[in-house]
Amino acid sequence: MSINVIQLIQCALSDSVVRQLSARFGLPGEATDKVISAAAPALVAALMHKGATLDGARSLFTTIMAPEVNAHIGEQLPQLLASTAGLSQLEGVGRQLLQRVTDRRIDGLSDTIAAQTGVPAQSTHALTGIVGATVLGVLKRHFLDAQGSVGQLSTLLGHQLPPIAPYLNDGLLSALGLGGVAAFMGNVLSQLKAVSAHIEHPVAPATPAAQPAPSAQATPRVPVDAVLREERRSHKWLWWLLAAIAAVLAFLFLRGCNHEQTAEVTAPAQAASAPAAVAAS
Repeated sequence: MSINVIQLIQCALSDSVVRQLSARFGLPGEATDKVISAAAPALVAALMHKGATLDGARSLFTTIMAPEVNAHIGEQLPQLLASTAGLSQLEGVGRQLLQRVTDRRIDGLSDTIAAQTGVPAQSTHALTGIVGATVLGVLKRHFLDAQGSVGQLSTLLGHQLPPIAPYLNDGLLSALGLGGVAAFMGNVLSQLKAVSAHIEHPVAPATPAAQPAPSAQATPRVPVDAVLREERRSHKWLWWLLAAIAAVLAFLFLRGCNHEQTAEVTAPAQAASAPAAVAAS
């Protein structure tokens, strides 16, 4: 899904469209071309910066696919620029979309481009808005044709660094709040790769260790010394119980012995008295 966004912008803003823009703003064709050549790479850099975070990439993709973005702008630019109303609408929509993407007013960038190219600020403001609408439009067309998703956006933006690098300078990036060229180029590519990898292969959050289910009745915590004291009490009580059982058993045993002795004594006496009783009878 790798494309060259700068080439797509150049195809949409063809030589005939540049001449048409120059006539509308009363500029030489060379001046119009200078503004476009400065604005397009700077705006692509702003998109790259936006897509270098997870939330930024999702927000940027939503903006690209918004209804206000014209996916057919490449074919419709000549008709849109033919009327003052169409030109004003295109400029206004582009500036609003760029403000949404960059989280700032785009006037700072257009002022910097005006200072670097020598083109009047008013014309530069309008041209920057038109270039912004074109950038977002060609990206939307590409994603619609390729049925792309947000997971592919950061990868696509990462491929744009070599084409835009020769056109960037510290002034343009500072106007967008991106710092200097060295800092931007040193960090943005790795950040875009990290975002793309995270979206394509999200890491599941760590599952917390399972906690044991609480028992229906909580077991009271008893101090150790209390347990020991309780054990000692139970042992003393057990000895008393055993002693009592032994006493009862001894009593029963002695009673049984006495009963047997009485029976033995009684039996001979009864045997001796039996003949006497018979004789008397």
